[in-house]
Amino acid sequence: MDNNRDWLKSEDACRKIISRYEDMIRKNTRYFFDVDEFEHIIDFYIESNRHSSALRAIDIASGQHPASVEIQLKKAHVLMNTGKKTEALNLLKKMERIEGANLDVYMLKGIIYIMLDQEKDAVRNFEHALSLAYNEKTDLLFSISISLENAGKFKLALRYLEQALEADVNNEVILYEMAYCYERMGNYEKSISYFQKYLDEDPYSENVWYNLGVIYNILEQYDKAIEAFDFAIAIDGKFSSAYFNKANSLANKGEYEKAIEVYHEFIPIDNDNIIAYYYIGECYEKLEKFDTSLEYYQKTLSLDESFSDAWLGIGYVEFQRENYMKSIQCAKRALEIENDNPEYWLLMANTYARLNNTKKAKEAYAKAVEFGPGDEEILVCYSDFEFSLNNLVEARDILNVSYPEVVESPLVNFRLAAYSLLLEDRPSAFSYLEKACDQDAELAEDFFKVAPDAKNDKEIVELIEKFKKTPLC
Repeated sequence: MDNNRDWLKSEDACRKIISRYEDMIRKNTRYFFDVDEFEHIIDFYIESNRHSSALRAIDIASGQHPASVEIQLKKAHVLMNTGKKTEALNLLKKMERIEGANLDVYMLKGIIYIMLDQEKDAVRNFEHALSLAYNEKTDLLFSISISLENAGKFKLALRYLEQALEADVNNEVILYEMAYCYERMGNYEKSISYFQKYLDEDPYSENVWYNLGVIYNILEQYDKAIEAFDFAIAIDGKFSSAYFNKANSLANKGEYEKAIEVYHEFIPIDNDNIIAYYYIGECYEKLEKFDTSLEYYQKTLSLDESFSDAWLGIGYVEFQRENYMKSIQCAKRALEIENDNPEYWLLMANTYARLNNTKKAKEAYAKAVEFGPGDEEILVCYSDFEFSLNNLVEARDILNVSYPEVVESPLVNFRLAAYSLLLEDRPSAFSYLEKACDQDAELAEDFFKVAPDAKNDKEIVELIEKFKKTPLC
């Protein structure tokens, strides 16, 4: 109880200081404040994002306390945060000449240099700050790493985190940040190992279990992701993001019924998140329960009429039901909201293709390619459309133009192999075919759909059989 009273007194004292300062400004007079009081005033304005007021307070404070390093450091912070980095550096350099043993000066210089992408200068100042640190060295290493993380310098941040971990080997916060850095660098295996080390120290951290689940989901290890999300939920039964991502993992795994159940568990916890209704609609669409799917897409739109993906979902359902005019209407509504979305143009193109409206289909496919360059599905659909019109050269050229962006796509390579074979370019056909088989030979049936006579070609069959795990029928 005594501590609580002290806290209230402290808060009350801060309010009084601010009130007294603002009274001074209104009356255009001068009251005296000590350095600590000015720091409270300046911090209040910084935290309120009122930088001009903070700078005014700093100017007044500098007049009353011209020798205060703390006030000048505050000024450098505000200048940095308002984009005046060079001005902040110049101020810090002046302070460095007077306060050469003040590590905060070098820390702030390092942060500004890293913001200016001058990594060598930043490291030099960080190292100098560390040379001045004694008892607080681990904390300083951690602070440097956070500054580097904020600037996206994750590899460099890890260098300082590793030093911090050597000094405090079981520090969960350091382990967490190391896992986070490896995750952002795409080194998921390392990230997992550090999250697991963290859990060895604190197995009841719902946030770490959640982050672990997110990584497993990225790696498409859905069972492990679901298990991690379950641990997070067991620790915190109201952890809405864990429910949501568990449902996503189940959907990614193809367990749509279970995913729907978990989305329904999520909705009462975070009812404002309407995307759950959309995803339920998507799950029902995958289950080919189109009436129920439409109900959830409509529910999404009743909550937000501008939710363009819901219009797309309805459009896909109507497309599968062969209600092509309704499908086009939905695609148009989606495009009114987000005109540069390649998926919406693709639905429009595929629907016009079904209606045999060649001109409009081509226009829509071209738009889809424009807004989604390198999108495998768009390129294959467009190419298939031209092939259906017996425009074999055009079908091949659509894929060739974007080939550097889709070189790793087995579907694209199988089609180019088939087109090359039909155009009697056998060397190119074999080159594309071998590449496609090396990527995923199980998709070879796509090749034969385009070039069915190739099943009678002994060389081609032998090449595919060399890569396939299951024999050709």
